[in-house]
Amino acid sequence: RGMKMQSLQYAVVVFSLISIGLSHGLVYNKFDAALRHGAMGDGRACPHISDPMRSPRIKKGSLRGGGSGQGGSALVGVQGGFDSNMVELMLGLCKSLIGGTVLILSGGLAQVTNAPWMSAPAGALCMLFAIFSAHTYSLLGLCCQMLHANSYTELWSKTVSPKTAWMPNTACFTFTWLCCAMYTIIIRDMLRSLLLAIGMAEAWTSKESVCAMMVLLLLPLCLLRSLSSLAYTSFFGMLGCLYTTGFAIYRHVKGDYAKGGRFFQLLALERRPKFGDEINISKLLVLISYFHGCYQVHFDAPKFFHSLSPSTLRRFNVLTYSSFTIAGLVGAGLMIAGFLTFGEHSESLLLNNYHSNDQLATWARLATLVSILCSYPLFFGGFASGIIELTADILRSSDRQTVKDVLAFVMVAVNVSLAFVLERLGIIASLRCGARGTDQAS
Repeated sequence: RGMKMQSLQYAVVVFSLISIGLSHGLVYNKFDAALRHGAMGDGRACPHISDPMRSPRIKKGSLRGGGSGQGGSALVGVQGGFDSNMVELMLGLCKSLIGGTVLILSGGLAQVTNAPWMSAPAGALCMLFAIFSAHTYSLLGLCCQMLHANSYTELWSKTVSPKTAWMPNTACFTFTWLCCAMYTIIIRDMLRSLLLAIGMAEAWTSKESVCAMMVLLLLPLCLLRSLSSLAYTSFFGMLGCLYTTGFAIYRHVKGDYAKGGRFFQLLALERRPKFGDEINISKLLVLISYFHGCYQVHFDAPKFFHSLSPSTLRRFNVLTYSSFTIAGLVGAGLMIAGFLTFGEHSESLLLNNYHSNDQLATWARLATLVSILCSYPLFFGGFASGIIELTADILRSSDRQTVKDVLAFVMVAVNVSLAFVLERLGIIASLRCGARGTDQAS
């Protein structure tokens, strides 16, 4: 069974890399032909940009939304770079990027090696993938500017073909469903650890009881009619992520889980830190798939581009590279701190390594739980929107909310069932990376 799972993970990664290459080729071929002929596939004139990686020169008063009376102030916003609009969107993008995915990186590195020195090249590779993902995210902003596209599906229609526009939409809703499935497993582990930390009886911490609690938590969130109440969770979500990273670094530096440390004797033998000099190259693709999946929020790129005020490529690049750099540093820092603390015995979900008597770990679990619960309805909304968009031709407007409510019941039931059956995040995380990789560069 283990060999089958490993083969599936390898197949997903290889298919993702091939798909990324093909998507890049399709996009650039389409742009190249459009720039030569001066028109896009829908018959509109193509903006004449000598270098497609640079934004056209911005003239005073010509910015979107900035009429003759607003051009000067808008131009100052572009030149200044950071303003309240930029900071708000950066918090949202960082929160989407970091999420709970970074918690699996230490476990991924532990599959490859138990040598402490390998944490440095792994951290560099993590940052490299952040930069690569920022580049592809920036390309989507370029597409939005050139083609005046407002959604991911519309971008595909205008750069590849309207006939195959269902493909990225299918990949997007599959990805968001897998995100929710992964988050459900993380919620299960965090909830159980918190119940143990406060001394709840065994009956309350059993898998059955925890899954029943998850249904009561997740179903109301997915049935929300408006997400406006979650509009200010990005700031607190980012604080939770930064606290967890700082906590992991603090525990490593203090050596509380090292031999002779405060919590070392409290750990079971199979959970105590273990290091060596072994390297398993055959598992490297699994770690790469985790890196790739950490920074895949590309389906939201059009929304973030058009949320900028003004929405220019320069501002979008500032937003993109700043957010992805922060996410890369947090991911690399958390991975290295977790791996150097537990080595080969790093769990697939890092916070599961820390003892239930560790009060700082309890606060980290609570921060992670709240952060993920606030993100859950956002990913469910992406899943439901994808399904509804695919079936738009056969649905009436009045039926859409009903369909969304039915999907909420179905998703919660399926994901909680998966959380009941699956013990580890590995296979869900790998499938999630593959679903996103198939159309990353579109």
